[in-house]
Amino acid sequence: MLVVAWALVAFGSDPDCESSFGTTACGWDCESAYGELDCAQWPGGTCEAAYGQVVCGPEAPYAWDWRWGQNPPKAECESAFGMVACGYDCVSAYGEVRCAGTPEGRCEASFGEVVCWDPPPPSMPWVAPTYGTMNPYGAPPPGPQGYYTPPPSNSVMRCATGYGQTVCGYDCTVAFGQVRCARTPWGQCDAAFGRVTCWDPQR
Repeated sequence: MLVVAWALVAFGSDPDCESSFGTTACGWDCESAYGELDCAQWPGGTCEAAYGQVVCGPEAPYAWDWRWGQNPPKAECESAFGMVACGYDCVSAYGEVRCAGTPEGRCEASFGEVVCWDPPPPSMPWVAPTYGTMNPYGAPPPGPQGYYTPPPSNSVMRCATGYGQTVCGYDCTVAFGQVRCARTPWGQCDAAFGRVTCWDPQR
């Protein structure tokens, strides 16, 4: 409930209620078809009717304020192979359709499967005095006087493939038959002595 309330402030939009096929549903981007009626449960969610079904999603993402005050983009839906999926960075391949659950998530099709990955949820709330916003990763790396340390400007979420594997995250490294990525923007990976080692700050 708190998440939805925050969403109303951020997006400036009110939910609607619609009635169809003898039922009533409330939310956002409502869709009715094939005798079904459904609505997304947060302003950034969306719905699509295809293949005899109505699908809405994703669930409200926990990290929607991670870009420090910007509203998350509207989710999308992808339909293929008789399936429908809603979320972010949707990919259809190899007979399946998948989407990431948050705006920062990524999906990649390789080696006969679609892999989706989202940043980890926060382990604990933490408010940065400098920015007045919550860090979705919990306690940040130490900064001057304990203030929040922004992620490196070159830290970009991506998916890496190699050696029959697909892994998503940050600072991904492919070497020595391994594919590994850090889990947070502050993380780092390094290839040395025949292995790939990744490190993330403690939360």
